Amino acid sequence: MGKNKQMQYDAKGAGTRLRQMRRVLGKTQAEIAALLQISLSHYSKLELGIGRMSRSMIFSVCNKFALNEKWLTDGAGTMWADPAAAGEIRDTADAYGHSGRCGGGDDLADIERILALAQCPKNQKLADQMAAALGIPKEKSLAVVVRTALAAEKAGS
Repeated sequence: MGKNKQMQYDAKGAGTRLRQMRRVLGKTQAEIAALLQISLSHYSKLELGIGRMSRSMIFSVCNKFALNEKWLTDGAGTMWADPAAAGEIRDTADAYGHSGRCGGGDDLADIERILALAQCPKNQKLADQMAAALGIPKEKSLAVVVRTALAAEKAGS
């Protein structure tokens, strides 16, 4: 028996939420399509609710942009997979000169670097240890770890 690669969800609603996410990020359709490695035409159709996303496409979108899958597919919950962590990541981006308007090529690279550092298992483990030792939320300790790593990288360059 073959696997069903299509999830059951409201394609039109998901398209509206894709557009909302894109606008929050300050990106064009072409920029999001490039990040997802799909054609502009394909992405445009997804925003319009024409066609459906495969499970792997939904996973890719949620993973790439730290989205809550239930929000994307059903409109349930918040946009971000972890709103507290997303807030900390935005604060870190602001601290390193990210304008919030992703206008330049460097902004995207900075955000991707921050996300990569936040998702690094070594940094996650260190953040867990720091949170437990200091009695602070993991999001706060992860932000400190990421800021420290960014500062070290900046000093080394």
